[in-house]
Amino acid sequence: MKQHGRLLCLLVVLCLALGLCLPAFSNEAGDLNTYARAHFTRSFSVYTGPGTEYFRAEFVNGWASYWWDYSGVAKVWGVENGWLMIGFNVNGGRTCVGYISANALSCADQVSGTLDQPLSWLNLPAYIASGGAPITDDPERDHERFAYLSGGQNVTLLGYFGTWAYVEANVATTIRARGFVRSSSVISGGSTPITPRPTAVPTSAPVTARPTAVPTPYVWPTWAPITPAPTPYVWPTWAPITPAPTPYVYPTWVPITPRPTATPFVWPTWAPPTQVPYPTWAPITPSPTPRTYPTWVPVTPRPTAAPTAIPYTTATLLASLSHNCPNTGEMLPAAFSPYQRSYVLTVASWVTRVCFTPTAYDPTAYITVNGQYVASGRPSSYITLTDAPKQVDIVVRSGYNTNTYTVFLQRRPSEADTQVHVGSISTITQSGGNYYLMCDLVNVQYYGNDYSLGSRSSYSNPSTALSRYLINANCDLWYGSVNGAMHADDLMLFMANYRQSWGSNLYYIIVLEDEVVAILPYEAESSGPLGAPYMAPTPTPTPKPTVKPGTQNRLHN
Repeated sequence: MKQHGRLLCLLVVLCLALGLCLPAFSNEAGDLNTYARAHFTRSFSVYTGPGTEYFRAEFVNGWASYWWDYSGVAKVWGVENGWLMIGFNVNGGRTCVGYISANALSCADQVSGTLDQPLSWLNLPAYIASGGAPITDDPERDHERFAYLSGGQNVTLLGYFGTWAYVEANVATTIRARGFVRSSSVISGGSTPITPRPTAVPTSAPVTARPTAVPTPYVWPTWAPITPAPTPYVWPTWAPITPAPTPYVYPTWVPITPRPTATPFVWPTWAPPTQVPYPTWAPITPSPTPRTYPTWVPVTPRPTAAPTAIPYTTATLLASLSHNCPNTGEMLPAAFSPYQRSYVLTVASWVTRVCFTPTAYDPTAYITVNGQYVASGRPSSYITLTDAPKQVDIVVRSGYNTNTYTVFLQRRPSEADTQVHVGSISTITQSGGNYYLMCDLVNVQYYGNDYSLGSRSSYSNPSTALSRYLINANCDLWYGSVNGAMHADDLMLFMANYRQSWGSNLYYIIVLEDEVVAILPYEAESSGPLGAPYMAPTPTPTPKPTVKPGTQNRLHN
């Protein structure tokens, strides 16, 4: 009996061992080295993660996209939350791994393997090793990075592709992205490690070792015979009862009443219409007395009034705009023009508040400075200054017409040279942990007061050379339009938005001691409506302030 029990236990252990040796039928979580292949007959937008809130990379010819005509057959890993993870070739000698809408499954051809299997990730907490690491969506060819992860930054380890680790991390304050980082730069097992406490010095007294436990011999279980199961109860079969057939009742016959014969229609006889005689014509007897018309007396014309000095088209324009810092402030353009609506005013570092005095052509115009009413020719309320740039909107209303002038305020150190440039941003690059601004500076053609100038180009570029400036770590960044500027909390958010079409691709670039300290939107205003009946009067130019050496602003070309 004991031998039979031992044999049975050995058979159970052998079956379990064979079961553990069998290969797994499902893919291992986080393994990206196996994939299917397919081609899609439509083009799709590509994001680095499964959703439009994830970061979207930028190619040479625009935002990341799968193009059906030249992206070719793509690698397909599976589906996650309605998004399909693929890898494909990009025009320019590189590859891209990202996510497209799962609707692409309906237009797939040249399929090899299973496309709609769900993605399975490791989801392990990890962090970046000291020194940082670039993150890329191209682990096969070019390895071009789209962001840089700093040392100690927390990430989520999703899986592996060859020698690359697939992670999810923040590439800006609130923007998530997925990409590939060298496996040697990712340390898994939690967040950034805490410095361990020092090991305590042992005392001189030796530690008594614990006695070795004597192993207890294994007792094989005794074998008990299996009690056979009782015979199941057999239920009797059920036979349905056949109901008695209902006798057929034949319907009674009802004779059909014949329809009455219709009376034939008798057409009426035709009678010719009675002719009505035409009335006789009688001539009209003319009036014997002719009508006498009144004599026409010419009206003496009124003298033509001389044209007024201010045409109706200048009702919403300012004749002049001044400020209370003539000795320390420098405004660009230096001379105020009613048709130039964007200015930059820089003052010394010790100036704490600024006010403006707007004077309108129309004495009945309603003027506001940052939303507060100001009488024409009177100073506005004081605007408190900080080291950050500020935007001041001066709105002139006359009837249903409005006009807005925008002044950007910037405070500079007294002993430093502040340079105010106007130009278009080419690229923002990184080198040695610093970011550099590559910009194409231009000559700005400010419009004068003459309506007859017509529509001219807003700027011209006499040179193809690009200027390179270091971006200060505390640079103040704004993007959008002049009248709707939006503040960027960090450089990553500014880089993701500065190329959007907001009406102008030009920016004010403020340089302090060869470092960019502020980037503000710039908009070249038009010269106003054409075909005005009179010439607008020339406003009195504001005299250029006298400043100390080393503090004058320069508009570089």
